Amino acid sequence: MVRFGLPEDDGQPTSRRQARPERSSPERGALRPFKVRTAWVDIVRSRFPGFASRGCVNLAGVMGEQNQNDSSQQWMSARLLRVYAVEMIGTYVLVLFGTASVAAAVLTGALSGLGQVAAVWAVGVALGIYVSANVSGGHLNPAVTLSFAIFRPRAFSPKLLPGYWTAQILGGVLAGLSVLLIFRTLIKRFEDAQGLVRGEAGSEHSAMVFGEYFPNPDVFGAGEEAGALIGVGGALFVEAFGTAILVLVIFALTEKRNGGLSRANMSPILIGLTVAALIALFAPLTQAGWNPARDFGPRLVSLFAGWDSIAIPGPSNGFWVYIAGPLIGGPIGAAIHEYIVRPGLPEDDE
Repeated sequence: MVRFGLPEDDGQPTSRRQARPERSSPERGALRPFKVRTAWVDIVRSRFPGFASRGCVNLAGVMGEQNQNDSSQQWMSARLLRVYAVEMIGTYVLVLFGTASVAAAVLTGALSGLGQVAAVWAVGVALGIYVSANVSGGHLNPAVTLSFAIFRPRAFSPKLLPGYWTAQILGGVLAGLSVLLIFRTLIKRFEDAQGLVRGEAGSEHSAMVFGEYFPNPDVFGAGEEAGALIGVGGALFVEAFGTAILVLVIFALTEKRNGGLSRANMSPILIGLTVAALIALFAPLTQAGWNPARDFGPRLVSLFAGWDSIAIPGPSNGFWVYIAGPLIGGPIGAAIHEYIVRPGLPEDDE
């Protein structure tokens, strides 16, 4: 059974384990790694207090210790690199499932409607979190990471923000490269059938396999008439609004005072379903990004694969909407939870 926290006692002999004093419960907050009950972990935690807070997600306190020896610094640097690598892998899984579902729907018609695309996205989100949550916390989204850094800095150190963002963008780039390699012949076939010239007006209909465009080219087509349906300001609002809802749900699911549901196993599924519902509602307008890594990583791939200005800055010079919108909306959703929802929850008795 997957657990985001301390695993249950496995019944094995404890002769190799160090006895340790009783500690208070971990901080409220994000999905977090296993804290394996072994002697070497106890030793490390006793020497480096920063390591004990919320598992290996909060490593900044460890890295900031002044009296570490070289071997300890090297060990912690290697562990931090592993955290970033796992965050990158989790983001890769999420973005791969999502962008490949868009590719299958647009290029082949294999998926019928936004509902099926949204369902694949839900699976990708859940699996990405399951893959990474026990090591990196499973953020997989720069807007989520920013929200935790602002509102739960004791659970996630802001010093880790640049590394997480870099890992997430790299995961998106690798997913975009995978989709390009797998679907390259189908993309060319689609462009020939539709009379599209890559990098010219209208080719956002094939570029949407990677980045996102407003309005959705597969629903409304491309051109001035379609562009009049929603402008940069409207798209920015939709992206901020959807991300605020998503982060509000994530904060609620990762709040231990919000009891009544065993969420250690269910949180990734519920977060995936939230993403799917938001896609079904708002993807006709903006393709429903909610995640700068999901958009910007694959968009970079399309930029260098020949879509040029259609990729960046985009037909309406609006590629930045998919970065700014989520980074604005995420903290808003977190603030709603922390200042309105959480104060009304029962106090934790643990």
